[in-house]
Amino acid sequence: MTTSSDFRCRANQVLKKALEGHASELEELLSMYRGYLLALAVARMDPRLRPRCDASDIVQDTMLEAFRDFRQFRGQQESEFLGWIRQILAHNLACAVKQHVLVEKRDIRKEVETPMQLAANESRLEMHENWFVDSAASPSSIVQKQEQLQSVLDRISKLPSHYRDVLLLRHIEELSFEEVAQRLGKTSGAVRMIWLRALESLREVS
Repeated sequence: MTTSSDFRCRANQVLKKALEGHASELEELLSMYRGYLLALAVARMDPRLRPRCDASDIVQDTMLEAFRDFRQFRGQQESEFLGWIRQILAHNLACAVKQHVLVEKRDIRKEVETPMQLAANESRLEMHENWFVDSAASPSSIVQKQEQLQSVLDRISKLPSHYRDVLLLRHIEELSFEEVAQRLGKTSGAVRMIWLRALESLREVS
């Protein structure tokens, strides 16, 4: 089984090769964090985005941007790379809020906002992005079981979105059933039922 130390060692080796200009190593490095980024995206996604935007699409955009802009990365260590790509993900989540939520609210046919209200919305958007970067959980607990996590996330990704959201919020974000219910706008009883059904479905997914 791959330990946290093994994973970081491998990640640093691949990062070193990527910094030397090896595109295949950069692709490998990004793929190592796909599951972690998906877990963060789902856990931190604004509830208003869920009907309009898929977390996997945001993760894919994040990875493409990281590949394209890798020359702008100035770090040398795996932890620095992780912080850098997490910032890209945070920015993309904040942009998604702006594109799919705030712009819609600004539609004069739906709601007329004053300049002060618009400025307040922009401020909340900036706070959302900063909060994501600053308070996102350390990957150490996730990396510790990276192989198992990637396998489980691959299986979770095949489930219906309401099953996937509950499992990720409950087991990756480690929220209580009450907190998951609040995040998803459901009762805790409903969340518990979805969770049980999601676990049963997960056992059947190969």
